[in-house]
Amino acid sequence: MNRRFFKYRPVRTASQLSFVREVIVEGKLYLARPLHFSDPLDAVTSHFTDGDVPAVLSLTEHGDSRLLWAYYGGWFRGVMIELELSLTTAPFDGLQKVSYIADDADLFERIANRDLFAKAHEFAHEGEWRLPYIGGESHLSLPLNSVKSVTLGPALLPDFREAITQMCASANVGVQEYRPKLVGSGDRAR
Repeated sequence: MNRRFFKYRPVRTASQLSFVREVIVEGKLYLARPLHFSDPLDAVTSHFTDGDVPAVLSLTEHGDSRLLWAYYGGWFRGVMIELELSLTTAPFDGLQKVSYIADDADLFERIANRDLFAKAHEFAHEGEWRLPYIGGESHLSLPLNSVKSVTLGPALLPDFREAITQMCASANVGVQEYRPKLVGSGDRAR
């Protein structure tokens, strides 16, 4: 079963541009360590020994979220990368939706039990899916043609916009400009 996922990335520096290049051109997705998660509760790594702290791929099911653009897309100075992945093919068969827990006692117990799929209910709008990976790698390779499109943020600087557009052209990936959905307007054009 194939499913669409999205990865928001800021692009305000050459280093951040190289992360985007890794996905679009090289077909590699970065695996983060829990210590680098944006939610401090996710960074509770004291429950892992040194050798078993997994790296984690984080994706979202939301392809048009102003909050995700703000948090992870560099306040609209970045990109949103659309991916199509098979949930029946390794390693992506391990992707699971995060559970958003309202009860703090339950949340802390799950974190203490090394549950990387538990997160505070305040983050439910993220629609996050995770893939924990133990093996020492810093990246996962994407199957061919997994990158379906790249959406450019409206505040992306012109030099980065041009570089990403060229990357997409060389990788035969569609590129588009961000267009917010207008609440209550149906499908009317602006």
